[in-house]
Amino acid sequence: MNKKHIKVLLIEDNQGDVRLIWEILSEVRNSPFYLEVAATLLGGLQSLEKAKPDIVLLDLTLPDSNGIYTLNRVKDKVKEIPVVVLTGMDDEMLAIKSLKEGAQDYLVKGRTDSELLKRAILHAIERNKLISDMEENDRKLKESYERLKIHDDLRESEIKRLSEDLALVENALKDVLKKLESGGSDQAEIEKAVRETAAQLEKINVRIS
Repeated sequence: MNKKHIKVLLIEDNQGDVRLIWEILSEVRNSPFYLEVAATLLGGLQSLEKAKPDIVLLDLTLPDSNGIYTLNRVKDKVKEIPVVVLTGMDDEMLAIKSLKEGAQDYLVKGRTDSELLKRAILHAIERNKLISDMEENDRKLKESYERLKIHDDLRESEIKRLSEDLALVENALKDVLKKLESGGSDQAEIEKAVRETAAQLEKINVRIS
């Protein structure tokens, strides 16, 4: 991460857990984290309206909201911001379900140290950026297909080659998406693949222009 400060919005009503998270973040060497706290879902949503954080740490059990609904409300408010779910030891199944609903990760309270929390936050931010870059590449791919359709000044053989190249990029994007969803691939490897597909698209677009 190149950012000097990472703004973390913690939506958590348990003051003991708030203090614990604050202490854990403070233990990180040369801590880049700035912590803002909201004790209710409503308070968290209001904070998100005022200023966008880099990441949200979200307890699913709040005074005014409970369960997956809590996550859905936050994701509806800020689709582009990564959310890491905080869960009690008895809520792991709910936390796993939350990953399917858009959370980048989940942490079990009482099992988190400074290094784990730091890694989870940075990983979630980087993974969210990769997903955003993937979506941008996918948008450009669709635009390239549309531009190719209206190019009647290109030879049939050139259109065929361009279509084949676009299909290769499309397959590469699908492969990267699978790696992102599985979570088992090396982050640097995925970043490289995203950059390569973006570069390939740029070259194809130059040929279409």
